[in-house]
Amino acid sequence: MKKSDVQVDMEAVDVKPIKDFSSVASMTQENGHMEALIEAATIIGAPARFVLAKLVKISQLAEMDGHLDSNLSEYRYTQYKMLKHIAKIHLTIPEYNNFDSSL
Repeated sequence: MKKSDVQVDMEAVDVKPIKDFSSVASMTQENGHMEALIEAATIIGAPARFVLAKLVKISQLAEMDGHLDSNLSEYRYTQYKMLKHIAKIHLTIPEYNNFDSSL
């Protein structure tokens, strides 16, 4: 059998679209780091749901206080590291590179 004899039913192939983190990059460039992290966690989806919930709470607390104090900043950083770990496991290499360069 030659390679040209192989027919693939493209409708039967489960092809996932590549996750796009361009919105995250633009948020980061505009100094919206908290929003960028929340958006990145949202794009990653279910594997990052707990990190997303924590980031939203951090954002709400910072908004209530009018600033991100040092303790919240440190906690946000731990969530950022966890998000990177989750992304490394659940994203493809090109997606992860896109994710990593966007933050």
